[in-house]
Amino acid sequence: MNDMKRIFIAIPVYQYPTPECMESVINLVGIFRDKYDLTVRLVSGYTAEVARTKSVEAFLATQCDYLLFVDSDVVISETVVDKLIEADKDAVTAIYHKKSMTVQHSEVYRIADGKRFEAYPTAEVPQTLFEITACGFGCILLRRDAVRKVVEATKGVPFRFVQGEVYISEDIFFCNELSKLGIKIWADGSAVCGHVGKFLF
Repeated sequence: MNDMKRIFIAIPVYQYPTPECMESVINLVGIFRDKYDLTVRLVSGYTAEVARTKSVEAFLATQCDYLLFVDSDVVISETVVDKLIEADKDAVTAIYHKKSMTVQHSEVYRIADGKRFEAYPTAEVPQTLFEITACGFGCILLRRDAVRKVVEATKGVPFRFVQGEVYISEDIFFCNELSKLGIKIWADGSAVCGHVGKFLF
């Protein structure tokens, strides 16, 4: 009996994936050949919410246990995958930094002043597993049941740019829906990915 964890790696593509991203994912397939059962899918869409929603639909059509989003400009390693799986959480993200030469922040968020989202300064990210309010979906591992619950709660539209009358990013929308369902979101500060821009951040 095959008891390997089944991971669906979704790479949402709006223009084209970076070579660095594709090389890192291809490496995972070889490295994890005997450890995890990996399915890799490039999913195109004219907006982020469309590509991510199509990714979720493709994932739920399989028997995979986990959905791992890897954005097309993110570089992931086998260590990051292992740490996210070992965290054993419904929703856990790796750390990657904003593409900026002047602002050093990571794409994980906490609540500041009791209401607004605030990105963690890179220097303040704990080097361990910690609970967060929300995150970007550049490298997040989601357990199947958590994804299913959000899809059901949102009537099949789990990613949106508007919540109520507020414009937000599509990944923050999904995080808010997780929180409404009582599903905690975690980050592993020791699981760090590269973020490809003009430089590797």
